[in-house]
Amino acid sequence: MEIRKAEAADADIIYSLVQDTINHAYGKYYNADELQFFIDWHSKDAVINDINKGEVYVLTDGAVVLATCTVDGSHIARLFVDKAHMRRGYGSFILQFIEKQLLEEYGYCLLDTSIPAKEFYLKRGYCVTDKQEVEIKDGVFMQYEVMKKTKRSEI
Repeated sequence: MEIRKAEAADADIIYSLVQDTINHAYGKYYNADELQFFIDWHSKDAVINDINKGEVYVLTDGAVVLATCTVDGSHIARLFVDKAHMRRGYGSFILQFIEKQLLEEYGYCLLDTSIPAKEFYLKRGYCVTDKQEVEIKDGVFMQYEVMKKTKRSEI
């Protein structure tokens, strides 16, 4: 397995992996408007833009992309594991790699959590630090939690 920065040629597979995972894992937690928000938020243009900024990493096994993670400063975003490879430790593997870098550089990691991922992050030492909401449609809001992990959480 290898973790590397994503390249333009990876855009289609990353986009498909993210969209497939949203449709597979989020349906039992979010309504149709919320699902559409996630689908739109993680658009192909957003993925391409983040790749072009050098913010996207992929975990690969040969030519197979197992997981992806986007990093913007100290903020972890778009951590997704291919639905066919879930529950095998790949999310933890790429996240540990990213956390190591961010904890060294910033002393902390931030992320906005989804309902299905919250328990995963709690087990990795993250704590809820804030509750936010975003307007997903005219007058319709969705709440989410901001989580943080510090070097101290590692002790």
